[in-house]
Amino acid sequence: MVKNSCYFLDKKLIINGEPYPSLRTHLETAKQLLDPEGSVLSATPVAFGLGDAHSGNFMVTEAGAEGPMLFLDYKVAGFHSPLLVLAKAIYIDAFFEIFYVDQLNQEDFGVDWRPAGPGALAIQARFRVGPVSRPIALAKLEYLLKPTLQLIDPKPDDAGQIERALGHALLVCALLTRKSNENQSAFLLNVAMGVRLACDMRQVFYEMFGCRG
Repeated sequence: MVKNSCYFLDKKLIINGEPYPSLRTHLETAKQLLDPEGSVLSATPVAFGLGDAHSGNFMVTEAGAEGPMLFLDYKVAGFHSPLLVLAKAIYIDAFFEIFYVDQLNQEDFGVDWRPAGPGALAIQARFRVGPVSRPIALAKLEYLLKPTLQLIDPKPDDAGQIERALGHALLVCALLTRKSNENQSAFLLNVAMGVRLACDMRQVFYEMFGCRG
C-alpha cells in the first residue's frame, strides 16, 4: 500500500514492465521545462485565453448550435504559452475515463501495484478510453495541437524540447486534484499515464487513439 505521496515520490517506477525514473525526477524536469521564463516556453508565442479550456468549462445556451458558447472558470485566464493551455484540454477530455476513473463508479480501476525491491514500485495499468473520447482526442490533436505546433515552428534543435515540455505538461495535468491517500488506485493510474506521456507522448497517442505523426 502506498501510505503517502512522500513515500511514493522517490520510488523508481516500473510501468507495465518498463522502467522509468521516479515521479520526483519527472516533476523536477517539469519545473524546468514549464517555467514561463525558462529556455523552452520563453521561446514560444504567448496567447491570451481561458487557460482551463476543457469541456467542463464550456456551456451552450438553449439556442444550441446556433447560440453563443459560454466560457466558465476564469481564475487562470491570461497570457500563457499555447502548450500549457492545450495540455489540460487534451488530457482531461481525451483521457476522460482515466482522469475521472474514481468518479465513474467502476469496480475495476484498471491498475495494480506492488513494491519491486526497496527503491521501486511496479504499476500494472490497463489504460482504457471510451468510444467518445477517441474522436475527441483525434479532433484535438489534428485541429488544435498540430496547427499550434506548426505556428510555433521551433528550430530543429528545439523541436524535441517543445515535445518534452508538452509531455510533462500532460503529466502535471494527470496529477491535478489527485491525493494519494484519498484514492490510491485513481492516483496511480493517472501517475502511470502521465509518466508515459512525459517519456513517450507520440507512442501513447498512437496506442490510445491510433494517431500517427
